[in-house]
Amino acid sequence: MAPYAPPRPDLILPYASLVQRTGAHRLWQGQALSCDPHQTFSYAAARGYRIPVGLGVALMPFRHPFDAAIQAHQLSVAMDQPVVARYGVGAVELQRSLLGRPYASQLGMAREYLTVMRSLLDGERVDHTGDHLTCHAVLRARPRRSADAAAPA
Repeated sequence: MAPYAPPRPDLILPYASLVQRTGAHRLWQGQALSCDPHQTFSYAAARGYRIPVGLGVALMPFRHPFDAAIQAHQLSVAMDQPVVARYGVGAVELQRSLLGRPYASQLGMAREYLTVMRSLLDGERVDHTGDHLTCHAVLRARPRRSADAAAPA
C-alpha cells in the first residue's frame, strides 16, 4: 500500500519499483484528490512498471460506474495485469456535498453500482434503470497484445 496519497504521480515510482523488484503481490492506492490512483498507476505503466495494482477504496460519488469500468479496464490494459478495484459509497456528507443529497440506500447504491460495473467489465450490454443510477451501454473488449494477436488460432 502506498503509505500516502502522492501529490504528484512520479512519487509512486519508488513503490512501483519495490513491487517490481521484490515480486510483491500488488501495489495499492486509495482514493486521492491530488492524484487519482487510475492516473497515478497509468503514469507508472508509462514509465515501464507493469505491476499488479489495486484501487482501494475508490469512492462511487466521484464517478459513474461506466466511467469507473472504463478507468479500470484501461488501467488493466496499461499495466497488462489484472486490476483489483474496490469501491465504496463514501461518507454521507461527501454524497450530500457532491450529489445534493445522500443515497437513499447505501447498500442499494453499492449493489447497483457494482452490478453495472461488473457487467460492463464482462463485456455485457447493460440496460439498467434503477433506484440510484441509470446506465445503457456496452464496454468494448480489451485490446489484445501484439503477441496474442500474432499467436495462431
